Amino acid sequence: MKQLADLREGAHFRCPWSGATGTLLLVNACRARVRLDTESVREFAAGNGDVVRIATKPIADWSSATEVEEING
Repeated sequence: MKQLADLREGAHFRCPWSGATGTLLLVNACRARVRLDTESVREFAAGNGDVVRIATKPIADWSSATEVEEING
C-alpha cells in the first residue's frame, strides 16, 4: 500500500477504506489535491428560463499520508 505522497501527479488510485477512485492532481508534504471519479449533475437556471445541467467531478484536498492503491492504466 502506498501513500498519496508516494504517487506521481496524474496517477489513478483507489482508496481501500472507502472504495473511492480518483486522479492525483497535486501533492506536497501536507496535502494532496485529487479529482474523484464520482460524477454529480448540477442544475442551473439560465437567463431565458431553461434549466442547464452540468456534470462535474469533485476536486478535494486529502492528506498526503492517505493510504491508497495505485491503479495501472
